[in-house]
Amino acid sequence: MEYRCEYSELSIFNDPDYAKIACKYVGEVARKIGFDDEEIRIIERSVENAVSGVIEYSFEPGEGGVIRISCELIPEGLKVSIKDKGLPFDFTLSAGNAEIGDTGPSARILSVQKDMDEVLLNNLGHDGKEICLIKYLKNKSILDYCELRELGRYTELWPEKNSRLEEIECIVRPMKPAEAVEVSKCIYKTYGYSYPYDHVYYPEKLVELNKSGQMYSAVAIIGENEIAGHGALRYWHENARIAENSQGVIKPEFRSRGCFSKLTEHLIEKAKSDGLMGIFGQPVTTHTYSQQACLRFGLNECALLLAHIPATVTFKKIEEELSQRGSLLIHFIYLNRPPGVIVYPPSHHKDMITELYSNLGFSPEMEIPPKSEPGIAETDSVVLIKISGPLGFARIDIEKYGKDILREIKAKLKALCLKKIEVINLWLSLSDPMTFRLTGEFEKMGFFFGGILPGAIPGGDALILQYLNNVPTDYEKVRVESEIAKKLIDYVRDHDPNMD
Repeated sequence: MEYRCEYSELSIFNDPDYAKIACKYVGEVARKIGFDDEEIRIIERSVENAVSGVIEYSFEPGEGGVIRISCELIPEGLKVSIKDKGLPFDFTLSAGNAEIGDTGPSARILSVQKDMDEVLLNNLGHDGKEICLIKYLKNKSILDYCELRELGRYTELWPEKNSRLEEIECIVRPMKPAEAVEVSKCIYKTYGYSYPYDHVYYPEKLVELNKSGQMYSAVAIIGENEIAGHGALRYWHENARIAENSQGVIKPEFRSRGCFSKLTEHLIEKAKSDGLMGIFGQPVTTHTYSQQACLRFGLNECALLLAHIPATVTFKKIEEELSQRGSLLIHFIYLNRPPGVIVYPPSHHKDMITELYSNLGFSPEMEIPPKSEPGIAETDSVVLIKISGPLGFARIDIEKYGKDILREIKAKLKALCLKKIEVINLWLSLSDPMTFRLTGEFEKMGFFFGGILPGAIPGGDALILQYLNNVPTDYEKVRVESEIAKKLIDYVRDHDPNMD
């Protein structure tokens, strides 16, 4: 699966005078892509801060080095990567001063989070480190295609639970590029601007995501060409073994009439024929209708992710408020079962993890690493971080455990908390014996159990831990459909250190 579109790269010496050259290079690429003058100024400022901060932070005075800056056109907009082989990231000291006017190198690097839509800070072990800056290209939103009065929100968001309507004839097929506008209209009219994926409101982005292979969109067609609904498979990374079943929406007049079922069946067959190991959904817990749909098609619960959706989700100055940050319940189904799966669940969570796998109809080999097995590697860790500032969310992936892993995670957690990131997830590979050994150490930092997701990371199945940064959660407002989901809520609550 190849995502790369237009790509260019610039190599510079680690001389502060080159920071302005780098920002001008990126600015001209941004102009070519289609960003306006104000956005280009923001991008150039962010790149100059990041590059100058890296030069000062990473290298001793007089020490030679090379920094590689690359620009890539991605469906969402522009991705800027800044790589070097200087000092690894450690924001422990600078993070403590970031809120009181620190202008040091680490603070300048961290400052770009307020201007860019996504920021990734990756320590790559022997390959050095990388900062990725992502800026979304506005394109035309659905409001540029239609007047607001044409997009009055549907009053009926969900069908009656026990409604039984006659099925109608519809066909399901891949979305055509010209139909992306109608899909965006459909999502807007159903969800307003509360849908968590911003790209659904930009038809060009829907088209590019499909063209690049990051997403597969299907539409349900009534009659000649009327779109009754939409659903998609979303791939989180290259060579993904699983996909997210998402962005499902049916117009009210066609609900409970078989269209959603046919869309879901089509997407499952598409994923199965592509050889994917499985698909997953992330229904909300503010209601149980979408959970019912997952269960109906054999997707069962395996994780509870607390407070993923901000209490006030704002897109284009349109607000929708919840009484607290909304939670998600992950459902999963195996489509092509992998052979010989071995996992190393932490002893204190083994029973719950076993039950979650059983709920998915799967029984991997669960082992305890032998005491004679070598411990943590005497190399640097490889840790990836993705930050979504507008959603107040960050995800930390440990791709390789190294001798510095506990210090790395503790430093990153402190920096993210001081930047007021409200929800932080830590994804660990259950295929790595070090997850068995170190989960308890991460829990001492305040992380707690969230669940599992098979095939979610390159290393295999994921154990998901979560951290809430002063985010109150009323578990009584988390609504779920099944008994295993209720048991999962109780288990997560029992291990939530914020409930003590």
